[in-house]
Amino acid sequence: MRWRCAIVAVCCCVAAGVNETLAQPDTALNVSIGLHGEYGFTSLSVRPYAATHGGQRFGGGVSVRLDNSKIFGANIELNYAASSHRVVEEEPRPFNGQTFTPGEQECQQQWLEFPIIAEIGYRFPMWRVYALGGGYADFLLGEKFGAKGALQRQQVLFSTHYRFGGGLVGGAGVGIETRYGALIFEYRAAVRLVNLYKRTLEGGLDILRQRLSSQSFGLSYYYTFTVRKKERNE
Repeated sequence: MRWRCAIVAVCCCVAAGVNETLAQPDTALNVSIGLHGEYGFTSLSVRPYAATHGGQRFGGGVSVRLDNSKIFGANIELNYAASSHRVVEEEPRPFNGQTFTPGEQECQQQWLEFPIIAEIGYRFPMWRVYALGGGYADFLLGEKFGAKGALQRQQVLFSTHYRFGGGLVGGAGVGIETRYGALIFEYRAAVRLVNLYKRTLEGGLDILRQRLSSQSFGLSYYYTFTVRKKERNE
């Protein structure tokens, strides 16, 4: 229930931010086209408890940002990301036609992500600072799993993986704006609200709950142009 309330609250904030962005009178609507890259860290929590270790994450993509005020903005992105983490297997485990031996196992994954983010902050003559929050949908493209140095490519099936998922994202950013474009530095934290794997016992009972999260630092370049302007009626 708490996760549902959080998702509803974030969606309301995103909708409010987009509405403010598009509905402000007497100002120009700015459209920014951007490229960005990121580097950070991932972690995986497993319940009931299983020992895990974090890994690295890197990625990049394209984005479109809309704003027509000094306070609100909306960002829509399409990203590719590669991430890794490690899990300590306590006993032999059959999965996806293979049996993994006890010990530390490494997992490498590739993702396609679609974030929709609202921004609230303030724009100074050359600087912009803001907080961000929203949600994202993702799709698991591929996975390798196994002992370090002996990773095996897995069959990513809908019967074994939750390939489609989504989660929440939040963070903050600061940028410098010039007539040649804007350069922005961001910090983001995200959590996936959907399990990674479909693992069951006899009788169809779920035995493991996995929560994948990440923290990352990103650098973006945006070029902005004006597409609409409303004049004040005297």
